[in-house]
Amino acid sequence: MAARPTWGLLAAAALLTVAAAGTGSVPGPAAAAVAAPSADDHESDSPTDLRPGQVVTVAGGGDADDVPDGGDARDLKFTDDVKIDVDADGQLYIIADWDERVWAVEPGGQVRALVRDDGSAPFEPGHHPQAVAVDEQRTVLLGGAFGVIRPEPDGTFTTVASADQQDSTPAEFYASDLAAGAGGIYVADRKADRVYRIDTDGNVTAIAGGGDRGLEDSAGGPATEAKITSPTRVASDSAGNVYIVHETGADGETVEVVRQVAPDGTISTVTGLNPVGFDGDGGPVTQARFGAVIAGIAVDSHDRLYVADHDNSHVRRVEPDGTVTTVGPAIMGLDDVAVSPDGELYASTPGQVRKISLVPDGDALAGDCATETTDDGDRPADPWADEEPGTLVTLTAQQPDSSGAERTELVLDRPSSATLHVDDDGVVYLADVGRLLRITPDGTITPVAGDPDHGHPLEFVRTMTTGDDVLYAAAGNSVVKVYPDGEVVTVGGGSPTEQAATDGHRTYAAHLNAADLACGPDDGLLVADLRSGRLLALQPDGTVATVADEFTDADNGGRVNGIDVGPDGRTYVVAYGSANDGVYRVDAPGETVPLTGDDAAALDEEFDDIDGEAAADVHVALFNESDVAVGPDDAVYVSTHGGIHRVADGTITTVLEKPRGEHGGFSGSPQAAGLAFDPHGNLYFVDPEAERVRVLVRPGALGGNDWTLRWALTGAVVLVLASAAVIMFLRRGSRAQ
Repeated sequence: MAARPTWGLLAAAALLTVAAAGTGSVPGPAAAAVAAPSADDHESDSPTDLRPGQVVTVAGGGDADDVPDGGDARDLKFTDDVKIDVDADGQLYIIADWDERVWAVEPGGQVRALVRDDGSAPFEPGHHPQAVAVDEQRTVLLGGAFGVIRPEPDGTFTTVASADQQDSTPAEFYASDLAAGAGGIYVADRKADRVYRIDTDGNVTAIAGGGDRGLEDSAGGPATEAKITSPTRVASDSAGNVYIVHETGADGETVEVVRQVAPDGTISTVTGLNPVGFDGDGGPVTQARFGAVIAGIAVDSHDRLYVADHDNSHVRRVEPDGTVTTVGPAIMGLDDVAVSPDGELYASTPGQVRKISLVPDGDALAGDCATETTDDGDRPADPWADEEPGTLVTLTAQQPDSSGAERTELVLDRPSSATLHVDDDGVVYLADVGRLLRITPDGTITPVAGDPDHGHPLEFVRTMTTGDDVLYAAAGNSVVKVYPDGEVVTVGGGSPTEQAATDGHRTYAAHLNAADLACGPDDGLLVADLRSGRLLALQPDGTVATVADEFTDADNGGRVNGIDVGPDGRTYVVAYGSANDGVYRVDAPGETVPLTGDDAAALDEEFDDIDGEAAADVHVALFNESDVAVGPDDAVYVSTHGGIHRVADGTITTVLEKPRGEHGGFSGSPQAAGLAFDPHGNLYFVDPEAERVRVLVRPGALGGNDWTLRWALTGAVVLVLASAAVIMFLRRGSRAQ
């Protein structure tokens, strides 16, 4: 089988070079540092050709009060409370609070002003537009205290309805929101507590509100007898149903609900029947919980209702059969939502408008987690082939300084939380706080994401794994997918509600605090979730499933700290923080096999006493940074506060023992983190105290013999560095020892 394309095909240039310190020389020639291409401010935010699940800014976010026609809409500065609509051709229409201007944005991002603040619009001072809508003929409508008007192509304005226009118009006519549908124009009037329809002859008729019947009492009855308090949003579908957002509540607690007015004039409740919350995905919307504020609603050509759930920071979709689902990643501060007839979804937030590229039905963002094995003949050579098995070497790096002339040593920013992953081609990915670095076997280092200077900022990166030509990373409370060009797409988590993941719910609708990630045997993405203490899977169908939850107990909590998938396809777990501490093998969902015991006294001080013992009788002393990795020979390696241990054939052996303190204990020294094997059987890990990445060369070649290396480097240390960097390294190395 031909080798799959790898991240080695990245077009990004190398910023850094690498040198390895050990008993041998640097593996291969050091690659020359090349200046990376400068990134345009908007290069990573193109509004077209988006990947599924990608969210980009299409308008706003800039610092310009005005932009000439044809300029970039992302240069504009909007005020808060941005309202939007979109026509059949994908052109956006935007208004912002306390701004008289109306903007149109082409699909390519070019902006033009439909209405400018030059006094030509029939607005009273301070009475700027409060609503914007567009019909199937691309006729734009504006609403506000002036009623409803229509901007004409020649720059004039036509009054559609106003308080003093005709007898059928209410004495006070305030258009808080508009919707253009087959039955006419629908107007939400929050001051009159009613919703009106304007027919083609300009007649204004109340279709909802004016009564005193509450949610339950009005259900199934005439909508004009229902109490509709402060309606703020309105939308309609092709069947003639009208959807309304209005306030309700008692005892000072106000929430917004979504109501439906059927073509026969009867009213029912869509959302708001249940206490405020965030759940219900996959079930009927009448049983789901929403936040207290509904920021916007819209309907697509399939009559699916989109609801901007402001408090939960998600757009949720209600199918015609009433099923509700969360359709995109979390977006803080939702103001409004709009959807084009072909399903292009837009959401506004204070000062910005964003486009959400939806995942096609039946697809999943984590569906490309499965990897293809590279043929041995196509793999890069073992960079440590000249080293003896069991040799401990150091992987370090350099980068150009600001002048590009000299080089300074690259030191981990936060070594206590840094972690790494090695893919099938021997490429090392290093997560260090807010950045991801890629280190190829020939010594080239490039930033993958988290580098603000290259347009790809990324929140705190905790861990990562590789899929089929993509990288998955835990960043903040989300799991993201990083493409080879550096684009970042959220695949799970991100919910600000801090609600633990629920089986069967969409991956977006969960708060994930991932300690580790791995591509599972069934193409799902495995997540060691700190919040719930469970081993979860983000499944190819886009839902969350629990793989194992036996690692917690009611008294002490507990969590999964590290995971790895072995060559045999089985998952291995290190659990920490409860009576169930230890190393486990997961044979199937809900079926776990302990590989170590629960005798907590066995590893207090003397690790020599455990070598050759039955692993099931030994309790390994685990702490926050504990991790697990499976070698090519299926041997399991686990990091503890005393070193790295090997579990194979039922026995446990210490392969790397940490230096002891002056009293003989290990507690004063951080433990190894981020264990990972390359395809040649070399074990990589982060040494937090030395702030370096270490490599234990082919430990599996030594078998289960009783042998122990000390954490400190042995043998001659050869560095290919400038003299200043050598001094820096030796000083740091002396502190590590």
